[in-house]
Amino acid sequence: MKKEQVVPFIHGKGYVNIYSSSWQILMEDASGRRFLPGDDLKVTPLMDSEEFLERGIACADEKLPYLLKYFDKKKIWQTYEKEDLPWLQSLVDAEAVSEAYREELRPQMIEYFYDNYTGEALDEFLLNLSFEGIEKQAREKIMNLLVARRHYRRAYELLEQYGCEHISPVKLVYVICHKLEETEQQEENIFLLGLCRNVFLRGKYNEQILLYMSRFFYGCLEEMLKLWKAAYNFELDTYELEEHCLKRFLYTGDYSPEIETAFEHYSRSQGNDVLILAYLTRMCHQYVIRDAVVSEYIFQKILGLMRNGQELNFVCRLGFLKWCSSKKAASEEILHFADRILKETLKKELFFEFYYELPELLKQKNLIHDRTILEYRTNAQTMVVLAYIPQGETEYVECEMQNMYDEIYAKEFLVFFGESLPYYIKEKQDEEWKVTQSGQIHRHQLDSDSENSRYEMINEMMAGWQMKDEETMMKCLETYGQMDELVNQEFTVM
Repeated sequence: MKKEQVVPFIHGKGYVNIYSSSWQILMEDASGRRFLPGDDLKVTPLMDSEEFLERGIACADEKLPYLLKYFDKKKIWQTYEKEDLPWLQSLVDAEAVSEAYREELRPQMIEYFYDNYTGEALDEFLLNLSFEGIEKQAREKIMNLLVARRHYRRAYELLEQYGCEHISPVKLVYVICHKLEETEQQEENIFLLGLCRNVFLRGKYNEQILLYMSRFFYGCLEEMLKLWKAAYNFELDTYELEEHCLKRFLYTGDYSPEIETAFEHYSRSQGNDVLILAYLTRMCHQYVIRDAVVSEYIFQKILGLMRNGQELNFVCRLGFLKWCSSKKAASEEILHFADRILKETLKKELFFEFYYELPELLKQKNLIHDRTILEYRTNAQTMVVLAYIPQGETEYVECEMQNMYDEIYAKEFLVFFGESLPYYIKEKQDEEWKVTQSGQIHRHQLDSDSENSRYEMINEMMAGWQMKDEETMMKCLETYGQMDELVNQEFTVM
Protein backbone atom coordinates (compact mmCIF):
# COMPACT_ATOMS: atom_id res chain seq x y z
CA MET A 1 0.00 0.00 0.00
CA LYS A 2 1.10 3.57 -0.61
CA LYS A 3 0.05 4.83 2.81
CA GLU A 4 0.84 3.32 6.17
CA GLN A 5 -1.86 2.37 8.69
CA VAL A 6 -1.75 4.20 12.02
CA VAL A 7 -3.77 2.67 14.86
CA PRO A 8 -3.68 3.40 18.59
CA PHE A 9 -2.57 0.90 21.21
CA ILE A 10 -5.30 0.69 23.85
CA HIS A 11 -4.65 -1.49 26.88
CA GLY A 12 -1.78 -3.06 24.96
CA LYS A 13 -3.88 -3.99 21.94
CA GLY A 14 -4.21 -2.60 18.42
CA TYR A 15 -6.34 -3.72 15.50
CA VAL A 16 -4.51 -3.67 12.16
CA ASN A 17 -5.70 -4.72 8.69
CA ILE A 18 -3.08 -7.10 7.28
CA TYR A 19 -3.85 -8.16 3.70
CA SER A 20 -0.71 -9.97 2.57
CA SER A 21 2.29 -11.91 3.78
CA SER A 22 4.56 -8.89 3.35
CA TRP A 23 4.18 -6.41 6.23
CA GLN A 24 6.09 -4.68 9.00
CA ILE A 25 4.93 -3.25 12.35
CA LEU A 26 6.64 -0.26 13.96
CA MET A 27 5.94 1.28 17.37
CA GLU A 28 5.88 5.02 18.00
CA ASP A 29 6.16 6.78 21.39
CA ALA A 30 4.60 10.07 22.50
CA SER A 31 7.62 11.97 21.11
CA GLY A 32 7.14 10.52 17.62
CA ARG A 33 10.19 8.27 17.82
CA ARG A 34 9.73 4.95 16.06
CA PHE A 35 11.25 1.61 16.98
CA LEU A 36 10.85 -2.08 16.29
CA PRO A 37 8.73 -3.99 18.77
CA GLY A 38 10.28 -6.66 20.97
CA ASP A 39 9.71 -10.38 20.91
CA ASP A 40 6.77 -10.01 23.28
CA LEU A 41 4.59 -8.55 20.49
CA LYS A 42 2.18 -11.15 19.18
CA VAL A 43 0.13 -10.95 15.94
CA THR A 44 -3.07 -12.96 16.08
CA PRO A 45 -5.53 -13.10 13.12
CA LEU A 46 -9.15 -12.68 14.20
CA MET A 47 -10.58 -14.60 11.26
CA ASP A 48 -9.66 -16.97 8.45
CA SER A 49 -10.19 -14.61 5.50
CA GLU A 50 -9.64 -17.27 2.82
CA GLU A 51 -13.17 -18.58 3.37
CA PHE A 52 -14.60 -15.21 2.39
CA LEU A 53 -12.22 -14.20 -0.43
CA GLU A 54 -14.31 -15.12 -3.46
CA ARG A 55 -17.55 -13.83 -1.88
CA GLY A 56 -15.84 -10.63 -0.80
CA ILE A 57 -14.35 -10.03 -4.25
CA ALA A 58 -17.74 -10.59 -5.87
CA CYS A 59 -19.96 -8.66 -3.44
CA ALA A 60 -17.95 -6.15 -1.40
CA ASP A 61 -17.99 -2.49 -2.37
CA GLU A 62 -14.36 -2.14 -1.29
CA LYS A 63 -12.67 -5.04 -3.05
CA LEU A 64 -9.07 -3.97 -2.57
CA PRO A 65 -8.43 -5.82 0.75
CA TYR A 66 -9.79 -9.04 -0.69
CA LEU A 67 -7.82 -8.66 -3.92
CA LEU A 68 -4.60 -8.06 -2.02
CA LYS A 69 -5.12 -11.22 -0.02
CA TYR A 70 -6.22 -13.25 -3.03
CA PHE A 71 -3.29 -12.27 -5.25
CA ASP A 72 -0.81 -12.57 -2.41
CA LYS A 73 -1.40 -16.29 -2.54
CA LYS A 74 -1.37 -16.28 -6.37
CA LYS A 75 1.90 -14.38 -6.43
CA ILE A 76 3.67 -17.16 -4.58
CA TRP A 77 2.67 -19.92 -7.01
CA GLN A 78 2.03 -17.69 -10.07
CA THR A 79 -0.99 -19.76 -11.00
CA TYR A 80 -3.00 -17.07 -12.75
CA GLU A 81 -6.12 -18.01 -14.63
CA LYS A 82 -8.14 -16.25 -17.27
CA GLU A 83 -10.79 -15.25 -14.69
CA ASP A 84 -8.13 -13.51 -12.60
CA LEU A 85 -7.16 -10.99 -15.29
CA PRO A 86 -9.89 -8.35 -14.70
CA TRP A 87 -9.23 -8.39 -10.93
CA LEU A 88 -5.49 -8.30 -11.49
CA GLN A 89 -5.91 -5.28 -13.75
CA SER A 90 -8.12 -3.61 -11.11
CA LEU A 91 -5.42 -4.18 -8.53
CA VAL A 92 -2.72 -2.76 -10.76
CA ASP A 93 -4.84 0.33 -11.51
CA ALA A 94 -5.79 0.97 -7.87
CA GLU A 95 -4.47 4.32 -6.60
CA ALA A 96 -3.92 3.00 -3.08
CA VAL A 97 -1.48 0.34 -4.27
CA SER A 98 2.19 1.27 -4.02
CA GLU A 99 4.28 1.59 -7.16
CA ALA A 100 6.66 -1.10 -5.96
CA TYR A 101 3.83 -3.63 -5.58
CA ARG A 102 2.36 -2.60 -8.92
CA GLU A 103 5.70 -3.31 -10.57
CA GLU A 104 5.67 -6.77 -9.03
CA LEU A 105 2.30 -7.56 -10.58
CA ARG A 106 2.70 -6.06 -14.05
CA PRO A 107 5.44 -8.45 -15.24
CA GLN A 108 3.30 -11.36 -14.07
CA MET A 109 0.42 -10.13 -16.22
CA ILE A 110 2.75 -9.78 -19.16
CA GLU A 111 4.10 -13.25 -18.56
CA TYR A 112 0.58 -14.68 -18.49
CA PHE A 113 -0.40 -13.08 -21.79
CA TYR A 114 2.90 -14.11 -23.35
CA ASP A 115 2.31 -17.74 -22.39
CA ASN A 116 -1.45 -17.70 -22.99
CA TYR A 117 -2.02 -16.04 -26.33
CA THR A 118 -5.59 -14.70 -26.31
CA GLY A 119 -7.09 -12.32 -28.85
CA GLU A 120 -9.42 -9.59 -27.62
CA ALA A 121 -8.33 -9.76 -24.00
CA LEU A 122 -4.72 -9.44 -25.09
CA ASP A 123 -5.51 -6.47 -27.33
CA GLU A 124 -7.31 -4.70 -24.51
CA PHE A 125 -4.43 -5.36 -22.16
CA LEU A 126 -1.80 -4.11 -24.60
CA LEU A 127 -3.69 -0.95 -25.54
CA ASN A 128 -4.33 -0.01 -21.90
CA LEU A 129 -0.98 -1.07 -20.50
CA SER A 130 1.09 1.71 -18.99
CA PHE A 131 4.72 1.62 -20.09
CA GLU A 132 5.97 3.49 -17.05
CA GLY A 133 8.53 1.56 -15.03
CA ILE A 134 8.58 -1.57 -17.19
CA GLU A 135 11.71 -3.65 -16.66
CA LYS A 136 14.06 -4.57 -19.51
CA GLN A 137 13.14 -8.24 -19.57
CA ALA A 138 9.44 -7.44 -19.94
CA ARG A 139 9.94 -4.94 -22.78
CA GLU A 140 10.95 -7.54 -25.35
CA LYS A 141 7.93 -9.67 -24.51
CA ILE A 142 5.62 -6.67 -24.76
CA MET A 143 7.19 -5.74 -28.11
CA ASN A 144 6.69 -9.29 -29.39
CA LEU A 145 3.03 -9.18 -28.34
CA LEU A 146 2.46 -5.74 -29.84
CA VAL A 147 3.99 -6.73 -33.17
CA ALA A 148 2.15 -10.05 -33.21
CA ARG A 149 -1.15 -8.20 -32.73
CA ARG A 150 -0.04 -5.48 -35.22
CA HIS A 151 -0.24 -2.66 -32.72
CA TYR A 152 2.71 -0.95 -34.41
CA ARG A 153 1.86 2.55 -33.28
CA ARG A 154 1.72 1.39 -29.66
CA ALA A 155 5.01 -0.45 -30.16
CA TYR A 156 6.57 2.75 -31.50
CA GLU A 157 5.46 4.55 -28.33
CA LEU A 158 7.24 1.88 -26.28
CA LEU A 159 10.41 2.44 -28.32
CA GLU A 160 10.21 6.21 -27.90
CA GLN A 161 10.01 5.78 -24.13
CA TYR A 162 12.70 3.14 -23.59
CA GLY A 163 14.69 2.80 -26.79
CA CYS A 164 15.37 -0.41 -28.69
CA GLU A 165 17.82 -2.18 -26.40
CA HIS A 166 17.16 -5.94 -26.14
CA ILE A 167 14.48 -5.70 -28.85
CA SER A 168 14.68 -8.14 -31.76
CA PRO A 169 15.70 -6.38 -35.03
CA VAL A 170 13.08 -8.41 -36.91
CA LYS A 171 10.33 -6.94 -34.71
CA LEU A 172 11.82 -3.48 -35.09
CA VAL A 173 11.64 -3.71 -38.87
CA TYR A 174 7.84 -4.19 -38.72
CA VAL A 175 7.44 -1.15 -36.46
CA ILE A 176 9.79 1.00 -38.54
CA CYS A 177 8.09 0.17 -41.82
CA HIS A 178 4.65 1.00 -40.38
CA LYS A 179 5.98 4.36 -39.18
CA LEU A 180 7.57 5.05 -42.57
CA GLU A 181 4.24 4.35 -44.28
CA GLU A 182 2.52 6.78 -41.91
CA THR A 183 4.99 9.59 -42.59
CA GLU A 184 5.37 8.67 -46.30
CA GLN A 185 9.15 9.20 -45.83
CA GLN A 186 8.76 12.92 -46.44
CA GLU A 187 10.26 14.24 -43.21
CA GLU A 188 13.44 13.55 -41.32
CA ASN A 189 12.81 12.02 -37.91
CA ILE A 190 15.97 11.70 -35.82
CA PHE A 191 14.60 8.96 -33.59
CA LEU A 192 13.19 6.97 -36.51
CA LEU A 193 16.47 7.39 -38.36
CA GLY A 194 18.28 6.00 -35.32
CA LEU A 195 16.02 2.94 -35.34
CA CYS A 196 16.73 2.43 -39.03
CA ARG A 197 20.46 2.65 -38.36
CA ASN A 198 20.13 0.16 -35.49
CA VAL A 199 18.46 -2.56 -37.55
CA PHE A 200 20.63 -1.85 -40.58
CA LEU A 201 23.85 -2.36 -38.65
CA ARG A 202 22.36 -5.56 -37.24
CA GLY A 203 21.80 -6.83 -40.78
CA LYS A 204 18.01 -6.48 -40.96
CA TYR A 205 16.54 -4.05 -43.50
CA ASN A 206 14.40 -3.77 -46.61
CA GLU A 207 13.93 -1.36 -49.49
CA GLN A 208 11.84 1.07 -47.42
CA ILE A 209 14.52 1.43 -44.77
CA LEU A 210 17.30 1.80 -47.35
CA LEU A 211 15.39 4.51 -49.22
CA TYR A 212 14.75 6.48 -46.03
CA MET A 213 18.37 6.19 -44.86
CA SER A 214 19.67 7.13 -48.31
CA ARG A 215 17.75 10.41 -48.10
CA PHE A 216 18.47 11.45 -44.52
CA PHE A 217 21.30 9.43 -42.98
CA TYR A 218 24.64 11.15 -42.40
CA GLY A 219 26.99 8.93 -40.39
CA CYS A 220 30.64 7.98 -40.43
CA LEU A 221 32.11 7.09 -43.80
CA GLU A 222 32.28 3.38 -43.03
CA GLU A 223 28.54 3.18 -42.23
CA MET A 224 27.58 5.35 -45.20
CA LEU A 225 29.54 3.16 -47.58
CA LYS A 226 27.94 0.06 -46.08
CA LEU A 227 24.57 1.70 -46.70
CA TRP A 228 25.61 2.58 -50.26
CA LYS A 229 26.63 -1.00 -50.99
CA ALA A 230 23.31 -2.35 -49.68
CA ALA A 231 21.31 0.23 -51.68
CA TYR A 232 23.38 -0.53 -54.78
CA ASN A 233 22.70 -4.26 -54.40
CA PHE A 234 18.97 -3.44 -54.15
CA GLU A 235 19.36 -1.53 -57.44
CA LEU A 236 18.16 1.72 -55.85
CA ASP A 237 19.09 5.21 -57.01
CA THR A 238 22.35 5.88 -55.14
CA TYR A 239 23.42 9.14 -56.82
CA GLU A 240 22.78 11.43 -53.81
CA LEU A 241 24.18 8.90 -51.37
CA GLU A 242 27.37 8.64 -53.42
CA GLU A 243 27.70 12.42 -53.28
CA HIS A 244 27.30 12.36 -49.50
CA CYS A 245 29.97 9.65 -49.22
CA LEU A 246 32.44 11.53 -51.42
CA LYS A 247 31.90 14.81 -49.56
CA ARG A 248 32.37 13.04 -46.23
CA PHE A 249 35.61 11.49 -47.50
CA LEU A 250 36.92 14.84 -48.75
CA TYR A 251 35.93 16.63 -45.55
CA THR A 252 37.16 14.14 -42.94
CA GLY A 253 39.98 12.34 -44.75
CA ASP A 254 38.62 8.98 -43.56
CA TYR A 255 39.31 6.23 -46.06
CA SER A 256 37.72 2.93 -46.96
CA PRO A 257 38.48 0.86 -50.08
CA GLU A 258 34.76 0.89 -50.88
CA ILE A 259 34.93 4.66 -51.56
CA GLU A 260 36.76 3.98 -54.81
CA THR A 261 33.97 1.71 -56.05
CA ALA A 262 31.39 4.33 -55.06
CA PHE A 263 33.37 7.03 -56.90
CA GLU A 264 33.63 4.92 -60.03
CA HIS A 265 29.87 4.40 -60.10
CA TYR A 266 29.25 8.09 -59.40
CA SER A 267 31.66 9.17 -62.11
CA ARG A 268 30.06 6.88 -64.68
CA SER A 269 26.67 8.39 -63.73
CA GLN A 270 27.72 11.85 -64.95
CA GLY A 271 28.45 13.17 -61.46
CA ASN A 272 29.25 16.74 -60.51
CA ASP A 273 32.47 17.81 -62.28
CA VAL A 274 33.74 19.86 -59.33
CA LEU A 275 33.28 16.97 -56.92
CA ILE A 276 34.92 14.52 -59.32
CA LEU A 277 37.93 16.80 -59.77
CA ALA A 278 38.20 17.30 -55.99
CA TYR A 279 38.23 13.54 -55.46
CA LEU A 280 40.84 13.00 -58.20
CA THR A 281 42.98 15.72 -56.66
CA ARG A 282 42.78 14.19 -53.20
CA MET A 283 43.66 10.71 -54.40
CA CYS A 284 46.52 11.90 -56.58
CA HIS A 285 47.91 13.93 -53.70
CA GLN A 286 47.90 10.85 -51.47
CA TYR A 287 49.43 8.80 -54.27
CA VAL A 288 52.29 11.25 -54.84
CA ILE A 289 52.98 12.14 -51.20
CA ARG A 290 52.12 8.95 -49.33
CA ASP A 291 52.54 6.34 -52.10
CA ALA A 292 48.94 5.33 -51.36
CA VAL A 293 47.45 2.41 -53.27
CA VAL A 294 45.00 3.95 -55.76
CA SER A 295 42.65 2.19 -58.15
CA GLU A 296 43.46 2.03 -61.84
CA TYR A 297 40.20 3.79 -62.64
CA ILE A 298 41.49 7.07 -61.15
CA PHE A 299 44.14 7.42 -63.83
CA GLN A 300 41.94 6.08 -66.59
CA LYS A 301 39.51 8.85 -65.63
CA ILE A 302 42.31 11.44 -65.76
CA LEU A 303 43.36 10.07 -69.15
CA GLY A 304 39.79 10.43 -70.41
CA LEU A 305 39.54 14.02 -69.18
CA MET A 306 42.84 14.96 -70.85
CA ARG A 307 41.68 13.25 -74.02
CA ASN A 308 38.60 15.47 -73.98
CA GLY A 309 40.75 18.56 -73.63
CA GLN A 310 39.91 19.35 -70.00
CA GLU A 311 42.52 21.32 -68.09
CA LEU A 312 43.57 19.50 -64.92
CA ASN A 313 45.43 20.87 -61.92
CA PHE A 314 49.10 20.16 -61.35
CA VAL A 315 48.68 17.39 -58.75
CA CYS A 316 46.40 15.38 -61.07
CA ARG A 317 48.92 15.67 -63.88
CA LEU A 318 51.78 14.78 -61.53
CA GLY A 319 49.87 11.76 -60.22
CA PHE A 320 49.27 10.63 -63.80
CA LEU A 321 52.98 10.94 -64.58
CA LYS A 322 53.92 8.90 -61.53
CA TRP A 323 51.36 6.27 -62.54
CA CYS A 324 53.06 6.04 -65.94
CA SER A 325 56.32 5.19 -64.18
CA SER A 326 54.64 2.03 -62.85
CA LYS A 327 53.36 0.90 -66.26
CA LYS A 328 55.46 -1.80 -67.86
CA ALA A 329 53.74 -1.37 -71.22
CA ALA A 330 52.14 2.02 -71.86
CA SER A 331 50.11 2.89 -74.95
CA GLU A 332 51.14 5.64 -77.33
CA GLU A 333 48.35 7.84 -75.99
CA ILE A 334 49.55 7.46 -72.40
CA LEU A 335 53.15 8.16 -73.45
CA HIS A 336 52.00 11.24 -75.35
CA PHE A 337 50.33 12.83 -72.32
CA ALA A 338 53.11 11.68 -69.98
CA ASP A 339 55.71 13.28 -72.26
CA ARG A 340 53.78 16.55 -72.23
CA ILE A 341 53.56 16.56 -68.42
CA LEU A 342 57.23 15.59 -68.04
CA LYS A 343 58.30 18.47 -70.26
CA GLU A 344 56.23 20.80 -68.10
CA THR A 345 57.81 19.61 -64.84
CA LEU A 346 61.35 19.75 -66.24
CA LYS A 347 60.73 23.27 -67.54
CA LYS A 348 59.85 24.24 -63.95
CA GLU A 349 62.98 22.35 -62.75
CA LEU A 350 60.94 19.90 -60.76
CA PHE A 351 62.58 16.53 -60.15
CA PHE A 352 61.11 13.41 -58.52
CA GLU A 353 62.58 10.05 -57.67
CA PHE A 354 59.97 8.20 -59.76
CA TYR A 355 61.51 9.68 -62.93
CA TYR A 356 63.99 6.81 -62.82
CA GLU A 357 61.11 4.33 -63.35
CA LEU A 358 59.62 6.14 -66.36
CA PRO A 359 59.71 4.38 -69.74
CA GLU A 360 63.17 4.64 -71.29
CA LEU A 361 61.76 6.42 -74.33
CA LEU A 362 60.60 9.33 -72.15
CA LYS A 363 63.85 9.49 -70.20
CA GLN A 364 66.03 9.64 -73.31
CA LYS A 365 63.73 12.02 -75.13
CA ASN A 366 63.84 14.46 -72.22
CA LEU A 367 67.53 13.82 -71.38
CA ILE A 368 67.03 12.60 -67.83
CA HIS A 369 68.28 9.04 -68.29
CA ASP A 370 71.66 10.10 -66.93
CA ARG A 371 70.29 11.80 -63.80
CA THR A 372 70.31 10.51 -60.25
CA ILE A 373 67.69 12.17 -58.05
CA LEU A 374 67.94 12.35 -54.27
CA GLU A 375 64.48 12.82 -52.77
CA TYR A 376 63.76 13.91 -49.19
CA ARG A 377 60.44 14.37 -47.41
CA THR A 378 59.56 16.63 -44.55
CA ASN A 379 57.04 19.29 -43.62
CA ALA A 380 56.42 21.87 -46.30
CA GLN A 381 57.92 25.33 -45.72
CA THR A 382 60.87 23.76 -43.90
CA MET A 383 64.33 24.98 -44.82
CA VAL A 384 66.37 21.93 -45.93
CA VAL A 385 70.11 21.96 -46.69
CA LEU A 386 72.04 19.19 -48.46
CA ALA A 387 75.76 18.79 -47.87
CA TYR A 388 77.79 16.44 -50.09
CA ILE A 389 81.37 15.79 -51.21
CA PRO A 390 81.74 16.07 -55.02
CA GLN A 391 83.79 13.40 -56.80
CA GLY A 392 87.50 14.16 -56.40
CA GLU A 393 86.96 16.68 -53.59
CA THR A 394 87.52 16.36 -49.85
CA GLU A 395 85.30 19.12 -48.47
CA TYR A 396 81.52 19.16 -48.14
CA VAL A 397 79.60 21.49 -50.42
CA GLU A 398 76.26 22.80 -49.15
CA CYS A 399 73.19 23.72 -51.18
CA GLU A 400 69.58 24.30 -50.29
CA MET A 401 67.23 21.55 -51.44
CA GLN A 402 64.32 22.88 -53.45
CA ASN A 403 60.72 22.10 -52.59
CA MET A 404 59.26 20.22 -55.53
CA TYR A 405 55.73 19.62 -54.26
CA ASP A 406 54.27 19.87 -50.77
CA GLU A 407 56.47 17.64 -48.56
CA ILE A 408 58.86 16.54 -51.32
CA TYR A 409 62.34 18.09 -51.63
CA ALA A 410 64.84 16.91 -54.22
CA LYS A 411 68.27 17.46 -55.76
CA GLU A 412 69.48 16.05 -59.08
CA PHE A 413 73.01 14.76 -59.72
CA LEU A 414 75.04 13.47 -62.63
CA VAL A 415 76.77 10.40 -61.21
CA PHE A 416 78.85 7.99 -63.26
CA PHE A 417 79.32 4.30 -62.73
CA GLY A 418 81.37 3.53 -59.63
CA GLU A 419 81.16 7.03 -58.19
CA SER A 420 79.93 7.55 -54.65
CA LEU A 421 79.08 10.88 -53.08
CA PRO A 422 78.76 11.02 -49.27
CA TYR A 423 76.02 13.35 -48.11
CA TYR A 424 73.93 14.46 -45.17
CA ILE A 425 70.73 16.49 -44.90
CA LYS A 426 69.91 18.97 -42.18
CA GLU A 427 66.77 20.90 -41.28
CA LYS A 428 66.23 24.10 -39.42
CA GLN A 429 64.10 23.24 -36.40
CA ASP A 430 63.38 25.77 -33.64
CA GLU A 431 66.14 28.05 -34.92
CA GLU A 432 68.65 25.17 -34.76
CA TRP A 433 70.10 23.01 -37.52
CA LYS A 434 69.62 19.28 -37.00
CA VAL A 435 71.01 16.49 -39.20
CA THR A 436 68.11 14.22 -40.14
CA GLN A 437 69.54 11.93 -42.83
CA SER A 438 72.89 10.80 -44.22
CA GLY A 439 74.11 8.30 -46.76
CA GLN A 440 75.85 7.74 -50.11
CA ILE A 441 74.75 8.79 -53.58
CA HIS A 442 76.10 6.18 -55.97
CA ARG A 443 75.55 4.34 -59.23
CA HIS A 444 76.56 0.69 -59.39
CA GLN A 445 74.64 -0.57 -62.41
CA LEU A 446 74.58 0.01 -66.14
CA ASP A 447 71.48 0.92 -68.09
CA SER A 448 71.28 -1.58 -70.92
CA ASP A 449 68.48 0.36 -72.62
CA SER A 450 70.67 3.45 -73.01
CA GLU A 451 73.87 1.79 -74.27
CA ASN A 452 74.16 4.07 -77.31
CA SER A 453 74.27 7.28 -75.28
CA ARG A 454 77.49 9.08 -74.44
CA TYR A 455 76.68 8.81 -70.76
CA GLU A 456 76.41 5.02 -70.88
CA MET A 457 79.57 4.77 -72.97
CA ILE A 458 81.46 6.59 -70.24
CA ASN A 459 79.86 4.33 -67.66
CA GLU A 460 80.95 1.24 -69.61
CA MET A 461 84.48 2.55 -69.87
CA MET A 462 84.58 3.15 -66.13
CA ALA A 463 83.15 -0.29 -65.49
CA GLY A 464 85.75 -1.84 -67.77
CA TRP A 465 88.51 0.09 -66.02
CA GLN A 466 87.31 -1.06 -62.56
CA MET A 467 87.07 -4.67 -63.72
CA LYS A 468 90.42 -4.39 -65.63
CA ASP A 469 88.68 -5.27 -68.90
CA GLU A 470 90.96 -3.32 -71.24
CA GLU A 471 89.40 -4.74 -74.41
CA THR A 472 85.90 -3.47 -73.52
CA MET A 473 87.30 -0.15 -72.29
CA MET A 474 89.29 0.47 -75.49
CA LYS A 475 86.34 -0.53 -77.67
CA CYS A 476 84.06 1.93 -75.88
CA LEU A 477 86.73 4.63 -76.00
CA GLU A 478 87.09 4.20 -79.75
CA THR A 479 83.31 4.32 -80.28
CA TYR A 480 83.06 7.38 -78.06
CA GLY A 481 85.77 9.15 -80.07
CA GLN A 482 84.04 8.39 -83.37
CA MET A 483 80.73 9.69 -82.02
CA ASP A 484 82.37 12.83 -80.64
CA GLU A 485 84.04 13.56 -83.99
CA LEU A 486 80.77 12.99 -85.86
CA VAL A 487 78.90 15.34 -83.53
CA ASN A 488 81.53 18.06 -83.99
CA GLN A 489 81.26 17.75 -87.76
CA GLU A 490 77.50 17.76 -87.97
CA PHE A 491 76.70 20.27 -85.22
CA THR A 492 78.76 23.45 -85.48
CA VAL A 493 78.43 26.79 -83.74
CA MET A 494 76.66 29.28 -86.00
